[in-house]
Amino acid sequence: MIEYFTYIKPLINEDECGDICLMLDSEDVFFAALIDVLGHGKEAQILALRSIEIIENNYFDDIQKIVDVLHEKINRSRGLVGSFVQINKKTAELTYLGVGNVSGILLGDNNHRFVNKEGIIGQNISRHRIEKLVLKDKDLILLYSDGIPEKINFKLNDDFETKSAKIIAREIVDNYSRGNDDSTCFVLKFSSQN
Repeated sequence: MIEYFTYIKPLINEDECGDICLMLDSEDVFFAALIDVLGHGKEAQILALRSIEIIENNYFDDIQKIVDVLHEKINRSRGLVGSFVQINKKTAELTYLGVGNVSGILLGDNNHRFVNKEGIIGQNISRHRIEKLVLKDKDLILLYSDGIPEKINFKLNDDFETKSAKIIAREIVDNYSRGNDDSTCFVLKFSSQN
């Protein structure tokens, strides 16, 4: 079972923002993308919405191909950074690909900070780094934009086990947002129980 939630807080005095998340949930696969478009406001939001539409219209099983198509279709734009996660629900295998200064971590029996490649999708990206691991019962995935400091030392015992994904996402943004950028947190709680 997968429980998830995204909380987005635009930059102060902005109504729109360039942070956005997409979740696609099918019988066999769960996919999530956290996108942070460079800049703020209406123009950033337009590219964020366009990027989500591109991913939805070009969704493939290969996470690397999704990012390559997105890069090609928004080429020469202001660009974006992102974290992309795909979970095979039958095997609990998670695939992660990250580009730029967004963050992804797994909290559980074996905590893991995902490593993103430098670059900007739509401008310049280097060879992708794909990470794969198998999720365990009660694992927690956090994806968050650069409006939240990268090196926060989250621990599973931060009361996360008993809280909903919605509460965790809101608390992270409300407690750790820098205040000088859009802030987004995507939380996924994984359970091997049906």
